[in-house]
Amino acid sequence: MKSIYLLVILALLAACGGETAVSPTEPPPAVDPTAPPEATAVPTIAPVSEPTAETEVEVDFVPTAEPEQADEAGNGSRPQAGRPEKAESGLACLGSSGEGMTCLTADGEWVTYNRDNSAIGGNYISSLAVCDDNTILIAHTSGISLFDGQSFSAVPEGGDFSSPDAAACDKNGGIWVAHFKGVSYYNSGSWTTYDSSYLGNEDLVYDVRVTADNAAWILTSGTITRYANGEWTVFGPDSGLGDTYFFENLTLDQYGTLWASHSDGLLHLEDGVWFPYEKSDYNSPQGLAVDLNGRVWMGSLSAGISMFDGSLWTTIDASSTDLGSNDVQALTADGSGRLWAGTSYGLSIFADERWQTYRMDNADLASNDVTAVAVINGGPTLPEPAAKATGSLSGYLTQDGAALADTYVEICVESIYSYYSGDTPCADQPFFLQTATDAQGAFRFDDLPVGSYVLVAETDTGFALLTDDVGIGSEMIPVTAGQETDIGEIFITAEE
Repeated sequence: MKSIYLLVILALLAACGGETAVSPTEPPPAVDPTAPPEATAVPTIAPVSEPTAETEVEVDFVPTAEPEQADEAGNGSRPQAGRPEKAESGLACLGSSGEGMTCLTADGEWVTYNRDNSAIGGNYISSLAVCDDNTILIAHTSGISLFDGQSFSAVPEGGDFSSPDAAACDKNGGIWVAHFKGVSYYNSGSWTTYDSSYLGNEDLVYDVRVTADNAAWILTSGTITRYANGEWTVFGPDSGLGDTYFFENLTLDQYGTLWASHSDGLLHLEDGVWFPYEKSDYNSPQGLAVDLNGRVWMGSLSAGISMFDGSLWTTIDASSTDLGSNDVQALTADGSGRLWAGTSYGLSIFADERWQTYRMDNADLASNDVTAVAVINGGPTLPEPAAKATGSLSGYLTQDGAALADTYVEICVESIYSYYSGDTPCADQPFFLQTATDAQGAFRFDDLPVGSYVLVAETDTGFALLTDDVGIGSEMIPVTAGQETDIGEIFITAEE
C-alpha cells in the first residue's frame, strides 16, 4: 500500500508565473565562434487574415521610426502574405516535462522516446527546434541532443551552463544555447560561453534564433542582442528599442524577419528598426509563432492565445474553442499553414479554421503537458482521435492515525504549486472532478479519461496538495485505460 504525504497549502496567492534558475559557474574568457557570412537583406510581411475567435481589439501601433509610405493599394513596402505550394510532409515532435518526447511520423503514427527506450538524453524537454538539415535539436535538463528521425546523438558536454532554456542551429553546423547568465556556442567539438555582459548585463536569457544571414539573436528579459561577424549589438531601452520591455520569446516569420513577444505585445524588426504592436491588456507570454498567412500567435500562461493580424488582436481561449487549455506553453507553424499549440492539457492544432486537440485519452501522447513543439516542413498527416477506455482512481485519507471522513477531495489535470485563481485549487482548470470521503476516509473517482491527475483535499487549515518527491510541485497520478489506480493510504501532514 502506497503512503504519500500531503503538503498543506498555507498561503494561496493570485495566479502568477515565474522562473527559477541555478547560476552556472563563471564562464571562461569569450572566444568568437566561427564568423557567419555577410548579412543579406530579407523582405518583411504584412499579416492579412484572421480566424474566427472570441474577441477583437484594434492594435495600438507606436512606431519608433517613420515607416515607408503605402502604395495606392495600402500595401506599404512590405509584400503581402501568400501561401506557397504544398510543403513536403514531415515529422512533428512534442516535448514534455518528465516523460520525454512524443513524435508523430509523416504518415500519422505516434512514437514516444524517453531515457528508458532511447538515447534521447533527458526526459524534461525545455525546447525543440528544426535545423536546416531537418534534424530536431532538443534542449533538455541534462544538455543538448539531436534527433534525425531515426536515432539520437548527444552534443558533448562542456558548455558553461547548468540547464539550457532554448537552442538553435546555425548555418555552419554550430549550435547556440540560451541559458541563465549567458549564451553558449558549440562547433567542431568545442564550446564557448559568453556571459551576460555581452547581452546588456541581463542574466535571464530566454530564447535564441539564427536568421538567414547566420546572425544569432539572443533574447533576455530586457534586451535583444545580435551576434554577427564577430560583433555584438545590444538593443535595449536606450539603444534601439525606445522603451523598457519584459521579453519572453523570439520567432521568425516565413520571410525570415524577427518577432519578439513581451508583456505588452510584440516587437517586429523591419529594415533594422524595431516596431511595437501593443495590446491593451497585460500578458504573461509563452510561445510565439507566425503562420503562412502572416498572422502572429502569442501564447500565455492563463489567457489562451492572442492572435495579431496586422491591425487587430483576437483572443482565442478554451472557453469558446476546442483549445486544450488556456496555459499555452509552446507554439509553432508548419509549412501546410497549420498552427501547433502545446498546452498543459494536450496538443491543439488549428487547421481549416477549427481546433483539434490530442491528449492521452484519444492519442498515444506520453504526457498531456506539452512543453515544446517542432514540425518539419509541412508536418505529418493528422490521425483521427481514438477515444480510449476510461479508468478510475481511489484511495483514503488519514491524519494523526484517524480516518478523515466527509472530507472534500478534488482532482485536476494541471500542476499546482502554491497558488491558484479559482474558488478551489482545481476550479479554474480545463478538467476537474470533486467528491467527498466516506466514513472510513475513502474516496473514488470513476470514468476518468486516461491521463495524469493532481489530488487536492480540504482540511481544517486549508487545502492540502499531494506533492512530488521534492515537495514543491504536484505529484501527478497516472490513470490508464480500463484500470483502477489505487494509491492507498494518504497521510496529511502540515508543512514544515
